[in-house]
Amino acid sequence: MSSLPRTFFRCLAALFSLLPLKGCKQAPPPPVAGVSIALRYPVLLIGQRTFDVRDSEASLINVPGASSLSLFERVILDSDGRLFEVVSAVPVKGSKPFFLDMGTGSRLFEVVLREKKKPTFSRIQELALIQIHAPNSTWSDDPGSAAKATARIRSLGSVEELIASCREYWNWTR
Repeated sequence: MSSLPRTFFRCLAALFSLLPLKGCKQAPPPPVAGVSIALRYPVLLIGQRTFDVRDSEASLINVPGASSLSLFERVILDSDGRLFEVVSAVPVKGSKPFFLDMGTGSRLFEVVLREKKKPTFSRIQELALIQIHAPNSTWSDDPGSAAKATARIRSLGSVEELIASCREYWNWTR
C-alpha cells in the first residue's frame, strides 16, 4: 500500500519538472548566412589542435557536413591581427542536417563574433604553440615533430607570415 503513494508522488514530481519546458519554442533559424563583424581576409582559425585558413567570408561560413570543424572550439585571427571568439554559429534556414545527406553537403552558418582585446604577436604565437603541444594534435605522436613545428612558429615575425605558413602546416616537420 505504501508503494502506491510513493510511485504517485514520483510521477507527479517528474511531471512538475517538465513544466518549465511548456511554452519553450526553439528560435527560428536565421534567414541569411554571414559573419556579424567584418573581417580582413584571409583569416586563421586556431583550435581543435590544428589550424585552418579561410580566404573569404563565403569559405568561413560554408562548413562541409562531413567536416569535424567546430567554430565554437576555434578563435579567429584576421589579417589585421584582431582576435575573435565565436559567440554563436547557427545553420541558416534551408540548411539540411548533416545526417540527412550522409555528410556530403555543406551547411551555411550565421556566425556571431565577439572581438577580444588585440593581442601582441607573441601572444598569438603562444596560442599557436598551445595547439601544437595539445594532446592528440598533429604533432603529438613525435616529439621531434613538435619541436620542428615550435621552431617554425617562433621563426615567424608577423601575422601575415603566420597565416601564410599555416596554409601548409603539415609541411613544417619535413
